[in-house]
Amino acid sequence: NDRKNPDSSTSLYFGRNDNCGRKDNVKTINNALKFNTFWALTHKNDMEFIKTRLEGAYLIIPRVFKDERGLFLETYSRKEFEQAGIVTEFVQDNHSMSGKKGVLRGLHFQLPPASQAKLVRVTKGSVYDVIVDLRKNSETFGRWQGFELSSKNFNMLFIPKGFAHGFCTLEENTEFQYKCDDFYVPESDSGLLWNDSDLKIDWPIKNPILSEKDKKQQTFKNFSENNLF
Repeated sequence: NDRKNPDSSTSLYFGRNDNCGRKDNVKTINNALKFNTFWALTHKNDMEFIKTRLEGAYLIIPRVFKDERGLFLETYSRKEFEQAGIVTEFVQDNHSMSGKKGVLRGLHFQLPPASQAKLVRVTKGSVYDVIVDLRKNSETFGRWQGFELSSKNFNMLFIPKGFAHGFCTLEENTEFQYKCDDFYVPESDSGLLWNDSDLKIDWPIKNPILSEKDKKQQTFKNFSENNLF
């Protein structure tokens, strides 16, 4: 079992690098946390769950064990998720690869009753990952928050039902993996324009590479007139 108490030759890292935003304020947080062997010996959990500005969404920082062979980490634990108050059953895993820097996928979501919670992470390269709260009764309805996820910081993001999601690749050949708690339902598939004038998302790119579908997504204003969340 590679999940052992690290010895003096083992490095343990929590990577944290997220960009937080909302319609009237953009705040950048860049923190790099390094914990020593004492931390590993005195903490039992393999994941840290950090509440985001949007209720129900969590930035998840896994505990990473490194030694001369490489590294080991847990990417999902039903027990630890439930201890953090996240009770869901994932039924589908997806994997995308974007060959070029500047590919933007989103903003996507599925409409009720097929709405999806997601657990997302990057296994190669890096992305700027954005979520938008679509829940009309939420105090943060219409607000967004952004995070840098990469294969170097190992950070993951849990996105509850009722959110739009998208990401922009920051490197070539970026691979993105995510779990969903409901299956893909084509007739429930929906989305928002990536550069919606009301959301004012501060993307790190001005002219992204988009699919034809994402070029024609609806505005946030049009969505709000028939919001099913």
